[in-house]
Amino acid sequence: DGLIEAHDVEFTLPSANGVVFTPLVETKGIVLKPEQSYVVPVRVTKLEEAVEPTRPRRAAGSSCKGNVKVDYAHDCGEGSPLTSYTKPVDFLYNGYKGNNCGGGPGGGFPLDPGNPSGPGGPGGPGGWPGGPGIGAYGDAYVAATLKILCFIGGCAAPSIPSPPCTGSISGSNVASCASWSLKHGGDKGGAGKMGKAAAIAKCIEAAAAASRRKLGLDNTMPRRSSSDDHDLLKSFYKKIHPYYVYNEAEYDAFVERNGAEEVLDMSWEQYEIFGQALMAIDAELEDMHNAGTLYSLDTLQIPLKADETTEGFALNHFTKIMPEATATWFDFSLRRYVDRRMNTYRIKDGMAPTSDNFMDQSAMDIFAERKDSCLAAMVELGFINWAELVESANKDVLEYYENASENVCASVKLEIEQKLVLTRQAFRGTLTIDNDTEGTLSGIDLDLVVKNLLGEQATSHEFQINFESIDGFEGSTEGPWTLASKAKGVATILFIPTKYAAPDTITTYSFGGTLYFTDSDGQAQVRELYPVALQVKPSPELDLTYFMQRDIYGDNPLTPDVLEPVIPAEFTVLLHNKGKGDATNVRMLTKQPKIVENEKNLAVDFAIVSSSMNGGEKALALDSEIATQFGDIPAGTCSYATWDLTSTLLGHFTDYDISVNHVTSYGNPDLSLLDDVSIHELIHSV
Repeated sequence: DGLIEAHDVEFTLPSANGVVFTPLVETKGIVLKPEQSYVVPVRVTKLEEAVEPTRPRRAAGSSCKGNVKVDYAHDCGEGSPLTSYTKPVDFLYNGYKGNNCGGGPGGGFPLDPGNPSGPGGPGGPGGWPGGPGIGAYGDAYVAATLKILCFIGGCAAPSIPSPPCTGSISGSNVASCASWSLKHGGDKGGAGKMGKAAAIAKCIEAAAAASRRKLGLDNTMPRRSSSDDHDLLKSFYKKIHPYYVYNEAEYDAFVERNGAEEVLDMSWEQYEIFGQALMAIDAELEDMHNAGTLYSLDTLQIPLKADETTEGFALNHFTKIMPEATATWFDFSLRRYVDRRMNTYRIKDGMAPTSDNFMDQSAMDIFAERKDSCLAAMVELGFINWAELVESANKDVLEYYENASENVCASVKLEIEQKLVLTRQAFRGTLTIDNDTEGTLSGIDLDLVVKNLLGEQATSHEFQINFESIDGFEGSTEGPWTLASKAKGVATILFIPTKYAAPDTITTYSFGGTLYFTDSDGQAQVRELYPVALQVKPSPELDLTYFMQRDIYGDNPLTPDVLEPVIPAEFTVLLHNKGKGDATNVRMLTKQPKIVENEKNLAVDFAIVSSSMNGGEKALALDSEIATQFGDIPAGTCSYATWDLTSTLLGHFTDYDISVNHVTSYGNPDLSLLDDVSIHELIHSV
């Protein structure tokens, strides 16, 4: 069941008086690939001199227990020791079960070099209970860390990795903040849905709950032992926990105040308008309350959509300032909101509400007190704002994971091959010769000259000139050629301007040259070609900046009894056209990732499952090659594409390398429209 290769596996059968165990297959030098099984059939022979007991006790000279032993080696850094597991077994003769041997101490027996051992087995009948499993190595703390990281690492609110916190927490304000969520909580996600609002709510709630458990503040779930807790992670959660709880209180207060939750699914631009609208409406309702006219307000005078036909509505201006002049957004209704505010005022004035649609002021007081205690905890920890606290917590956890990467047991090298294609300007010229003579023309050669308006001759720095093809001529494509009598010869030449031909503005060049040949009488001939003027536009110049998300979430190999979800990591490229010309018809072809190095045969797979352009809608990656259409990228602008990369196992990338090869360079480095290519580690996009 392990995830890396075990080699030099040796299987040792038990020895017992009166019984012989004979393996029927090889039991030494075995190599087990990840998740591979090896069955050892055994012949058990009872010797004739071994007398079966007739009463419930062990026969003299015979054994009723023994050990099955497995030794193996696996590479996990320099000096990895040989690993050994021993499994006690009982021998029961012909249904004789009442012996006094009883059970032996248990022992974990997973033939798994990648995981710590499991618990011991139970004791046999009449014996002592099973003991703990025997593990070559195991790190329960890292297991818990990676498990919680996988669970809440995609949090939308703080873009920080979230390992568990452990250790004691000091300070009355910190403790007060940390305990608040135990008094008020619940599932904010709603039934059968998971929109952006619900995802944020669940994420914040999960983060706060996880930190409470790790801080030992939740008595419903005992925290793990802190004997191997790392100081950096203790520091991280001591800092970040008040931030999580503060966000949880903010969310709860928003839902209670507005009587709606799904409205958070609107875009940030819409939400900004929404917030400003509610502030203005609240101010007007406050003025009406102070003037004594609030309770005469008719919410039916709030139109569902404000336009030229609703000018007669008394409260048309309420709807008009809402996003898109619409009074209903997801589960938010402006009519219901105003009614909720009116009922809240009625309760404040000692009146009975007209319905149960009112704000629970006691809950709001709790949320406010929670936020105040968390703000006090932030100050007590030595920070003046949340941004400063999160930055400091980030440094702690990033330092921990940077150091933890030194202890990686198995690593693989992944390769993602991409091809960038774009349309560029070029000119195609044609030379046509008709040989009307009775003899053959030979030594035909063409000397091409390109000049700017100042008469300066262009070199390969400005133009790449290639002879594409010849038809009717005999000889190599580049010349010299021969042309038979009464024959017609056509040569095609391609002129490709580099980015240096017109670096800033449109530039005019003349294309001409000299034709050399020997006629049928053996006389050398020279002909000047009439120059043709053409305009060259500025070329694009692209910078490619890649971003690879460091942490990739999949199944945690340290929790064999739990299958964690696969969460895609972001692989993004930003194309910046810093040139003076437009990049035309840009497209990128991306092949599925390929493992090129896997020394320990780690059982892991990678795949690109979807892609998107400029943060737009995702498209499923259904083929082995994913085509991404950037289209045109105007001069001075950017465009980016993101691919969602998945891994079957939890892990993180430790090193990055990128190389570029210009396929159609014709050996001219000046021809490339690509300038800088770089790659950066990404924690998470925001």
